[in-house]
Amino acid sequence: MSSRTELSQISERYAKALFALAEEAGTLDTVAGELSLLAEAADGSEALKTLIENPTVARQRKAETMQAVLAKSKACKLLIQFVTTLAENNRLSLIGTVAARFQAMLS
Repeated sequence: MSSRTELSQISERYAKALFALAEEAGTLDTVAGELSLLAEAADGSEALKTLIENPTVARQRKAETMQAVLAKSKACKLLIQFVTTLAENNRLSLIGTVAARFQAMLS
């Protein structure tokens, strides 16, 4: 299995998990909107992109930084917890593909 295929499958699993949690909490639209904005920010901000992609930044530091950014933007608790999990599992770089998969599930 190629690395790209594996990452695609991992993104799919994260998206499905987030979708199920958001659906259960009744926050699908909120999470979808906030996740989309986060993915756009991660793609468009050099500082955020550097944080996400820099292997010398510890996972915990990435998680704390993302928590602070999301809390400041008043993101919902579920998204903050989800992004923290991505950071702790060293999967923040998947945020764009997770967001795309999540949006596809909404359709």
